[in-house]
Amino acid sequence: MNSLFRLFIGIVILSAGVFRTLFFENAIAESQVLGVPFWFAYFIIIFEIVCGIMLIFNLKVKWVLGSVAIFLIIAILVAFIGYGAQLWENAGELFVFDPNPTDIFLHITYLVIIFALLFDKHMGA
Repeated sequence: MNSLFRLFIGIVILSAGVFRTLFFENAIAESQVLGVPFWFAYFIIIFEIVCGIMLIFNLKVKWVLGSVAIFLIIAILVAFIGYGAQLWENAGELFVFDPNPTDIFLHITYLVIIFALLFDKHMGA
């Protein structure tokens, strides 16, 4: 099951880097919204592409996962620091399904986790 999760996360991270490459103006806008220099978008793209490839090919997995976890924690903290009040005001949207790419992706992620747990031979009945 760990291989499935590793591949899934690798594909997600690689896709994010490729998306930012193809739509670089969005990556620049994202940097501006988060209050980091525009050149940071280059770092994020390289980081995501390298980490995604390394996970897909099972290279230095613990190091990569640790790096990605730290990266995500920092991103979440930056978002909370800059937009905490707005995040709390809009928390209700977490429980409303909208047919948009974000919600569909999240629900696919939930399905991958659910199926992985369903077919895990170590899960209790």
